[in-house]
Amino acid sequence: MSIALETELPRLRVALRDLVALSTIPAAWIGRDPAAIAAGLADVLVGSLQLDFAFVRLCDPGGDVAVDATRGSGWPGFPDWLRFRLADAGAISRKEVVSEVGDPVVPRRGIVIPVGVEGQAGLVAAASERPDFPAELDQLLLSVAANHAATAFQSALTLDERKKAEKTVRQARDELERKVAERTAELLEAAEERVAHLQFLESLDRVNRAMQGTNDLEQMMSDVLDAVLSIFDADRAWLAYPCDPDAPSWRLVMEHSRPGFPGAFAREAAFPTDEEAARVFRLGRASGGPVRCDPGSRHPIPPSFAEQWGVQSQIVMAVYPKGDRPYMFGLHQCSYPRVWTPEEERLFQEIGRRLTDGLTTLLMFRTLRVSEARLAEAQRIAHVAYWECDLDTDHLTWSDEAYRIFGLLPQERQLTLADVQASIHPDDRAVMRRANDTAIGGGPRYDVEYRVVRPDGEVRIVHSQGDVVRDEAGRARRLFGTVQDITERRRASEALQEAQAELARVTRVTMLGEITASIAHEVNQPLSAVVLSGNACRRWLAADPANLDEAREAASHIISDAERAGKIITRIRTLARRGDSERQALDVNDVIREALEFTRFDLERKRIVVVAELVEDLPPVRGDRVQLQQVLVNLLLNAGDAMADMPPELRTLTVASRRDDRGGVLVKVKDFGKGIDPAHRDRVFEAFFSTKSGGLGMGLAISRSIVEAHGGRIWAAPNDGGPGTVMSVLLPAAASSGAA
Repeated sequence: MSIALETELPRLRVALRDLVALSTIPAAWIGRDPAAIAAGLADVLVGSLQLDFAFVRLCDPGGDVAVDATRGSGWPGFPDWLRFRLADAGAISRKEVVSEVGDPVVPRRGIVIPVGVEGQAGLVAAASERPDFPAELDQLLLSVAANHAATAFQSALTLDERKKAEKTVRQARDELERKVAERTAELLEAAEERVAHLQFLESLDRVNRAMQGTNDLEQMMSDVLDAVLSIFDADRAWLAYPCDPDAPSWRLVMEHSRPGFPGAFAREAAFPTDEEAARVFRLGRASGGPVRCDPGSRHPIPPSFAEQWGVQSQIVMAVYPKGDRPYMFGLHQCSYPRVWTPEEERLFQEIGRRLTDGLTTLLMFRTLRVSEARLAEAQRIAHVAYWECDLDTDHLTWSDEAYRIFGLLPQERQLTLADVQASIHPDDRAVMRRANDTAIGGGPRYDVEYRVVRPDGEVRIVHSQGDVVRDEAGRARRLFGTVQDITERRRASEALQEAQAELARVTRVTMLGEITASIAHEVNQPLSAVVLSGNACRRWLAADPANLDEAREAASHIISDAERAGKIITRIRTLARRGDSERQALDVNDVIREALEFTRFDLERKRIVVVAELVEDLPPVRGDRVQLQQVLVNLLLNAGDAMADMPPELRTLTVASRRDDRGGVLVKVKDFGKGIDPAHRDRVFEAFFSTKSGGLGMGLAISRSIVEAHGGRIWAAPNDGGPGTVMSVLLPAAASSGAA
């Protein structure tokens, strides 16, 4: 027994020493990080317990933190063993002794001890070539060491978490202080911005009130520059025109300055656009916004500005009002070399935009006033006035000229419909009311002529026309239009008609001169027959016994031929007489035949064959027989003149009549003469234009005026069947004619 005790005592002393050494290790691990604790434990196990291999894994049961430490190479297959073991059985929850962990040459035994409940805190593995390893004492020492390490590991984790928490708190505190500082700065900046924005808005409000306080352009510019001068505390504010570097000169349309800094420019004086002024204008137009000329900008003050006007700093901007050339808006600082801030630049730009709108509006007002004045003057000159009637209230609006047309002082009093009716000639009031009621009722537009009796008794003829404005339901709400004094025009028209009628009569007389031979032949025929019949009557009466029946027959012939001669003379007198136009329903074919009778002898003398293709049962036309005869005689004579030099076989004149597609009557006179040069075809109806060497150029012009006065038209076209011309006259049927 003493021998056994002597044998165990050294081992107990060693174990006790190792146990004491292990118990002091946690104190050395205080403040160490988890990896250092695992590595220290592995070192202690190998060094103190004289192991060939030690593996330490420490884990945080509530987290993902895990650290490993390996010492020695006595168990080379441990990583594979551990991987397969964990894959096969999951976590190691109790200690396991592995009998063979080394190679066959050097046999070793190993042990794996879990740390914590179910091995959640990690594990410790060791291996040694001692045959009795792991003895009970080894296992005790390994367990104590593992538990100390687990405790130290948890303490390290707790300490680490506390440090992290403290760091997080410090960071949060620093972040909070930073955010508080930033927020305080932001609030201060926002307050400053708000104050600046309020000042910005107040400044714009001052400018707006200056622009809205007047409709006078000059006053508006003066008020705005006065406000701008105060807002920017500048020494001089000005507006130049035009802002055009290519203009030969410019002028100052408005300028305001502080006391002590007199105006730099003479008001409204023209200054030549020198190189420096052109450069400033060019900069202003190219920038699209304000241009600063100060010590802080890249645009220096023009030397002439500094020398002549003491300018040390300026800011300018081109403004573009609609309907006018650009202006230049500017500020001068003469008292010190001012550097314009971005906020001032922004405010100046916004004021420039407002000034652009103000200039546009007042320039439009000025243009409108000028236009109204010009319109009023044009109305006065042309005697054309504007009127309007509110159909709901019967309120009348008249222009000044309307008052003058009615013989009243412009705008002397508000007129009513009763006043207007009283001013109209009694015979025309019903016509005016009917036209008014018809237009309001949805009929033809209001268009009527009537006479106005002025207060002094003078009678004027007016032409009034207008339109009706209706609402969405179609109800008439407003009637507006114009009224024109056409008295002088009517008188001139009547004089013109008289002159035209006299010219037509003269032309007819001239035309009678051209067909004198034909007239003489026409008159000579019945007179010769009268003579022959008279001689025959005398012979029958002288016979013994007298043949009264034959004498009576001869006397009948005398009467018939005398009547025929009288009709011929009557037609000639009708063509030559002076008188008013008489419109009546006419058979166009009768008019054609009478015209052929007038021209028959002249055409036969020129060996012209006349072919009449007259369609019967044509609708009558309403017209003046003499005037239409004049047109046809003129066309027939022209056709005869055109064929006078043509070969005899071509001297055929065709007169045709037929119904037009639209119900009118169409008359065509076709010849085979020389024709009309296409370049002159549109001019043959002009006055004093003639294709004949001795012609006056009035026949076709008068013919056109006569045809158009009858509501028809006349035109010339080439002859499709050969040389020559076809003259066409289209007259409306009596039922559709507008002639009175």
